[in-house]
Amino acid sequence: MNISNLKIGARLGAAFGAVLILMAILIGTGLQRLSSISSLNDTIIDNDWVKAEAAATVSTTTRANSALTLELFVADTPARAEQIRAEMDINKKTISTALETLDKLLITDDGKALLARIRDERKAYVASFTQVGKMLADDQRDAALTQLRSDMLPKLTRLQDSVRELNEMQKTTVTQNGELVKHDISMARQMMAWLGVVALARVGGGLDTLTSPIGRIAGLVLAIAVYL
Repeated sequence: MNISNLKIGARLGAAFGAVLILMAILIGTGLQRLSSISSLNDTIIDNDWVKAEAAATVSTTTRANSALTLELFVADTPARAEQIRAEMDINKKTISTALETLDKLLITDDGKALLARIRDERKAYVASFTQVGKMLADDQRDAALTQLRSDMLPKLTRLQDSVRELNEMQKTTVTQNGELVKHDISMARQMMAWLGVVALARVGGGLDTLTSPIGRIAGLVLAIAVYL
């Protein structure tokens, strides 16, 4: 059927109907994309950032304890040595809490394997540090220094390397999900722009045969409405 054979009312109705269908598609597409973006944002805020923060906590607190360990060798009073040990105990609890958080949130096999390695390396480091502490308490400074250099520091280095790897892994995850959010926003923008162009073309085609001023005005109004 040729649209030029239809009455003006029928043409306007067809054009409005086409516009309404395209608007419904636009709304549905927008809602779907917004839902996807919202889900990704929730993942970043409630999961990725929490893991990244926990990994950073493990990293910084481990470094703090390594510095405190070295300070034990130069502590000038027993009171200061006890204060250092108390600070280290607090840091140990902080690290344990952060590791428990990571244990709950990590879901990838690589992440779980890395966390298990960190736990094993930390256990070995703590055992070596405890031995150094006992030697210092017994005033065996030379033996403690030997244990520090030959055993504790290498274990601490391995632990810090693994913690740094975990920290970088979580930063990468946050970055990747952030890029997915940008991609979804870009795709939504492109699709809505494309559908808007189709709507404009449909309105123009549907009202092309209207020659009266009213028809032209109606076509212009519809085109502007779809574009906005």
